[in-house]
Amino acid sequence: MKYLKYMTIILALAAIWACGGGDDSGDEPVISKDRLDVPPNLGELLGDGQTVELPIQANCAWTITKDAEWLSVTPSTGSGSQRVSVSAGKNNTGKQRMAVLTVKGGGSALTRMVTVTQAKGSDAEPTNPTDPTDPTEPTNPENPDTEKEPTADDNLPPS
Repeated sequence: MKYLKYMTIILALAAIWACGGGDDSGDEPVISKDRLDVPPNLGELLGDGQTVELPIQANCAWTITKDAEWLSVTPSTGSGSQRVSVSAGKNNTGKQRMAVLTVKGGGSALTRMVTVTQAKGSDAEPTNPTDPTDPTEPTNPENPDTEKEPTADDNLPPS
């Protein structure tokens, strides 16, 4: 009876050792404890220029790179959770523009992308100047090649 009790204990210890209780050879994947969270996009910035904040939730060091010269990011490096200023000047391209911010953290083990778009500026050239639905193009609906006839609502000085 005592012999059976000792054999059971020995077999149990052997089973535990065989299932990974032995040496740690490093064959198992290492799971990073670093955390890096940012929103996937910042929405559309105003065409006449705007600064918005990018919230970063992290427990590691991080860096931000941008793929467009029209954006500025301050600060572009840091650690831990904080808010970063993302600024765009006036968009004079006549069309919406887009850029991507790449946020890397945890020794570059974590990568997050943030999309930034900006509307066209208010006095930029229209994308399609012959479009009659474009409010920047004053045309007469009877004859699209002429300018709109003035009305009393146009606040013109008396002639």
